[in-house]
Amino acid sequence: MRLMGITSLLFLLSQSTQANEAPDPSKVYIKKITWAGSGCADSTAVGSNISADAQAFTLTFNSFSAEIGPGIPLGDRRSKCKIKVDLRIPGGWSYALFDVDYRGEVALEEGVNATFNSQYYFQSRSSDRVIFESHLQGEIFDFFQRRDTVGISDVVWSPCGKNRALNIESEVSLDTDHSDRSGAFYIDSMDGSFTQVYSIQWLKC
Repeated sequence: MRLMGITSLLFLLSQSTQANEAPDPSKVYIKKITWAGSGCADSTAVGSNISADAQAFTLTFNSFSAEIGPGIPLGDRRSKCKIKVDLRIPGGWSYALFDVDYRGEVALEEGVNATFNSQYYFQSRSSDRVIFESHLQGEIFDFFQRRDTVGISDVVWSPCGKNRALNIESEVSLDTDHSDRSGAFYIDSMDGSFTQVYSIQWLKC
């Protein structure tokens, strides 16, 4: 299991130069997606999309939220969603997710913290996974966008030319050491969703 942090802009640029080559985008598609969890409980909770050039994969959540504060149940401090994506790729190619952009809205009083955790692994390889994690510290009342990136040596690749389910587990949690402080994580009020955009790196194999 690997835990990754936010890297420098210079490293992000060096990563992007290695991710230009890709298979025919028309042969990359999502056959099916399923989900379960407190952050995606209803039948329309999660949407997915692959960019036209097959270089990015987007998940949108329309019911992801968390709250903390006086009188709020402990269970409301955390929201989770486990997603299984049947992503189809052509033979002779392997792929990995190497960074993720988060976009949403928070209202955190001073002393309240938010943690965004997203991890992925491939079917039958649950012990070999990548974990992205990002943090926000109050006081903040605003929209936010954050990026986390995995080091190239820690990337987990899909089996060469095989269609194995991509499992993504997403979680947001709030915490504070002050019993009188409050905070909340919301879906983005501008477009009604919490969005995660994963950059896809391709490899001929």
